[in-house]
Amino acid sequence: MIHMFKYNKWANSRYRGVLRNVPIDNLLINTEYGQLLDRIVHIFASYQMWHKRLQNQSPTAAIKSSDFSNWTELEKKWIVMDDLLIDYIKAISEELLTETVSYVSLDGKEFTRKRDDILFHLI
Repeated sequence: MIHMFKYNKWANSRYRGVLRNVPIDNLLINTEYGQLLDRIVHIFASYQMWHKRLQNQSPTAAIKSSDFSNWTELEKKWIVMDDLLIDYIKAISEELLTETVSYVSLDGKEFTRKRDDILFHLI
């Protein structure tokens, strides 16, 4: 699991490196899934949201692209989140990986998922 998240960190850095060189106006284009920048922020926001859920917190709102004033701000927070996830995995035992986590979704529904399923979903 640690190896996969380290690889994911590397892949995210490559992904962010490409996006760093794209003019912001190009990230504001609309796609069939919504604005491109919103889709990119959705990926980062899911890491943050699931990290909180793994710690028995239930966020009530997701981060939005408007929460960031520029790409550099988002990128710095994303790098920190990659490291937090790796640190989290290093700190938990094998037994905790198979335990369940209960959380409330953004629309107020209660769910329970296995911790390792959540982590695999993030990768």
